[in-house]
Amino acid sequence: MEIWNDKDKIDISSNAKLTLENFSKWRTGVLLKRKHHDVAQLLTTVAFSGTTVGLAYISTMCSPDFSAGIIKDHSNNALQVAGTMAHEMGHNFGMFHDNYDCKCPSIECVMDGSLSINIPTDFSSCSRASFEKFFEDKLSNCLFNVPLPTDIISTPICGNQLVEMGEDCDCGTPEECTNICCDAKTCKMKENVQCALGECCEKCQLKKAGEVCRPAKDECDLPEICDGKSTLCPSDRYQINGFPCQNGKGYCRMGMCPTLEKQCTDLWGPGAQVADKSCFRRNEDGSTYGYCRKVNNTHIPCKAKDATCGKLFCNGGSDYLPWKGRIVTILTCRLFDPEDSNEEIGMVINGTKCGDKKVCINAECVDMERTYKSANCSSKCKGHAVCDHELKCQCKEGWAPPDCSDSSTIFNFSIVVGVLLPVAVIFVMVAIVIRCRSSREKQKLVQRPLSTTDAGLHNQKRKPQMAKTVQPQELPTNPSFPPPLISTSVSSSFLRSRGKIKLDSEGGEIKLDNWSDHNFVLSRTSQLPAVASMSLVLLSILCLIIQTQAITIRQTLESELYEVVHPKKLHILHKREIQNNQKEKHGKEERYEPELQYQMMLNGEEVILSLQKAEHLLGPDYTETYYSPGGEEITTRPQNMEHCYYKGHILNEKDSVASISTCDGLRGYFTHHNQRYMIKPLKSTGREEHAILRYNQEELNPANHTCGVRNVGRKQDLIRTSRSLRSPEIEEFLQGEKYIDLLLVLDNAFYKMYNENITVIRSFVFDVINLLNVIYNTIDIQVSLVGMEIWSNSDKIKVVPSTAVTFKNFLNWHYSNLGKMKTHDHAQLLSGVGFKTRMAGLATSNSLCSPSSVAVIEGKRKNSVSLVGVMSHELGHVLGMPDVPHNTKCPSGSCVMNKYLSSKFPKDFSTVSRSHFKKYMLSQKPRCLLQALVPKNMTKPVCGNQLLEVGEDCDCGSPERMNPNICFIEMLLARTRIKKSKHARNLT
Repeated sequence: MEIWNDKDKIDISSNAKLTLENFSKWRTGVLLKRKHHDVAQLLTTVAFSGTTVGLAYISTMCSPDFSAGIIKDHSNNALQVAGTMAHEMGHNFGMFHDNYDCKCPSIECVMDGSLSINIPTDFSSCSRASFEKFFEDKLSNCLFNVPLPTDIISTPICGNQLVEMGEDCDCGTPEECTNICCDAKTCKMKENVQCALGECCEKCQLKKAGEVCRPAKDECDLPEICDGKSTLCPSDRYQINGFPCQNGKGYCRMGMCPTLEKQCTDLWGPGAQVADKSCFRRNEDGSTYGYCRKVNNTHIPCKAKDATCGKLFCNGGSDYLPWKGRIVTILTCRLFDPEDSNEEIGMVINGTKCGDKKVCINAECVDMERTYKSANCSSKCKGHAVCDHELKCQCKEGWAPPDCSDSSTIFNFSIVVGVLLPVAVIFVMVAIVIRCRSSREKQKLVQRPLSTTDAGLHNQKRKPQMAKTVQPQELPTNPSFPPPLISTSVSSSFLRSRGKIKLDSEGGEIKLDNWSDHNFVLSRTSQLPAVASMSLVLLSILCLIIQTQAITIRQTLESELYEVVHPKKLHILHKREIQNNQKEKHGKEERYEPELQYQMMLNGEEVILSLQKAEHLLGPDYTETYYSPGGEEITTRPQNMEHCYYKGHILNEKDSVASISTCDGLRGYFTHHNQRYMIKPLKSTGREEHAILRYNQEELNPANHTCGVRNVGRKQDLIRTSRSLRSPEIEEFLQGEKYIDLLLVLDNAFYKMYNENITVIRSFVFDVINLLNVIYNTIDIQVSLVGMEIWSNSDKIKVVPSTAVTFKNFLNWHYSNLGKMKTHDHAQLLSGVGFKTRMAGLATSNSLCSPSSVAVIEGKRKNSVSLVGVMSHELGHVLGMPDVPHNTKCPSGSCVMNKYLSSKFPKDFSTVSRSHFKKYMLSQKPRCLLQALVPKNMTKPVCGNQLLEVGEDCDCGSPERMNPNICFIEMLLARTRIKKSKHARNLT
């Protein structure tokens, strides 16, 4: 707390906007250098003009320039003033004023636009949604920095879980403490430990200098590096101001990438675009609908060079905004005029690109390098350092401060080569000397012919010796297995091929095989003595090491040898009646189109990628549950969840499939002419440029991972139908739409495998679910993710390398926690622990819809395709499908239920698997398969209309027709009729 008891340090006037600008400049230039803090507020008795009692910048928490607010001391009631302080801080967190659509759990909510006699005690649904969005998009790392003991103004109390002066740590009372490095009784570190808390403390020891303690959040952020001395992670550092971002659309500023496109989307919602440049010329008029600055309610026009730095003009987007004001449309120019004249909503923000090496600062288009003073910073940073936003040099990832010359990497290939190479040279020289001496001695001896007996003995000694050397390296053969293949794929797979030695009986050679184009041959007729042979062995080991490194390098190079394509979005014309559906409110309408087509040139051929938005990818009440470091359960229902996942095919190519995400360019997998491809955007190039790589997949191999099944008794008897499997009606209803509500549980090892980044995990999981549906849509099953539980602090069960033990523990946990979890049909545990005995998964067979419907999946070091291969396989067991032999044929060439797992994509179900699934459906009648997700705007259910609706277990028509066995079939027939009617409408 700072009190200006002598005089004000800034000019405080009735102009709230000007006062806030003055206070922010003083905070940046003076206060922040003197005292570290996240946000500052000025409390004053000066009355602001109009009805304003407070003002703050929006979405600026943690910003060194604009994380500030000003508040008028407008009441004798301290709680009233506290409400205003909370309100302005809410703006810093990206919250806007509540409107009529926002739900407030109390009488008064914090972000209400006007004061009342009621004290605000809670945040509305809109405020909470904005807060979550701020955490995803804005700067928020400062909120996770634990205050230093010297910054806490209080009397030290050991056991209050607050590290204060004189304390090394404070983990609560001895009963509460879970920190193994801290003595809860004394709040001091235990003996023989270096640290007890902090991002640079791991297992009570300091992390090595150069290790990352906070990864880069995006392209405008820099990773923070441990210095090997402090337990605390350094303060958040950003790329140098002016660093190009968003493929050249903008320049980084204080860790953000402000672009006109993003500002239009933030203001108007999905579908909004930047208006034509002619619209921005209206800012030269100096009117309500176009200006650069506003002084005392006077609109100051922009100069011609500053036109794009004033009012923001967009087109498209939503007609409903969460703020009070007016939407003004002039031809194709759309702008927002806020009701509160002090709000900056609808103005171009500072740092926005306005030309080549030019940015907007305070409504002026200025030279970037001159403003940021960043022209010569990069030249100061030598070696492995980069310049940050404060024009200071920061070490790159893996290089230790302060001079960034020492690498934190423990193993260095050059060290191995440097040690082994001289040793190998010495051995070779010794072998040459021995050989020469041996030759000279033989020349002095009288030569005599070798007898037949001697020759035979000589050969008998030599051949067994060589066979003995080779034998331990051979792969075991089994006539029931297909011949093992060596994978040359650069992608992740279930099993990497290892080097092996084999005996070529015909050619008389011993071959050391690892990759087909890297073979080393040793002659059988070698006459080198033992020392020379040892030299060659050592050289072979050295070559193998070099070869392995070469393969790694080659894999990297091959991953970079891609074909650059420029996908062009095509406009789809629908031949159907236009429906005047009322648009939903901003933030609730669909952000991505239901159908997309992209045209591109691939291998000299024009192809069109036809995509349809994946339906029911997420359940309508999708939730995410994770745990605080203290074990507190936190469940969120993400608002405005982006759904940008599509499935499809290559147009006019029947057998092709595609699974694509459009969240950030095109990213995913597709097939074309039986060749598999991966596509991803090129970040370093233009907006439309994408890379396409051939996806070389692992073929079936008996040495690959397998899976297992468990039979767990169901709690209810199963009613079997007496109708024939060949009945036309049964064949018809088996093609009806079916639904599986899937709950995923991610263990702690899986969570750490993705650097504890929930956003990255969420994106990966959504890709997995989209791929999973590509497979299961072939048998008319839609898998919807209804929830994801992440064991972020610790595992809730004992997860061990034994698949069977982990499965048993997860099954028991599922039983005991079933009442606490949300409704689902099947649950899978994705584990980052490597399972032993080559078993990649284990599931309960024939168990869907029962409490025992669970599976455990090994997810360690698997990409999305590999993981889906295991998940789809185990889900097949749950649906009554057993393993099929390795030589079983499937339409795509890779069977889901094959005994030996592979990472080949796509996958399909064999005729045998489909037959088992039919038997399972008819014998066990899993009713949950027929319960579709609740659609929006569903009409009131009508019992007896032969349609399964909300609240109904079945609907088989009138009471006269009600038969327990027939009802199940009628449900499926109803689904089939719905599906066919939808398909018919789409064709018209």
